[in-house]
Amino acid sequence: MTQYRHPMRDVVFHAYIRQDGAEAIARGKPYGLCPMFFEATTADEALRKAEAFRADAVETVERAYANRVKALAAGRLAMAKSRAESQNRAK
Repeated sequence: MTQYRHPMRDVVFHAYIRQDGAEAIARGKPYGLCPMFFEATTADEALRKAEAFRADAVETVERAYANRVKALAAGRLAMAKSRAESQNRAK
């Protein structure tokens, strides 16, 4: 079984603080892989929110991929078994 590596694992998050210090924003680079902002009152909090989102997204997608691969393998095995049984009956 091949391992799937979610592209979001490679996203680097950067925090930006407004000049008046009222708000911090974390943003992922490259932006196309994670086109969203994570707002908070401090830069560390914004980065924690971004990292928590990434961890949840990666886990969910990679788990779903692993389940699909297992289901496909089980389906292929069942199909091969069914074909073998039908060939044996045809003889």
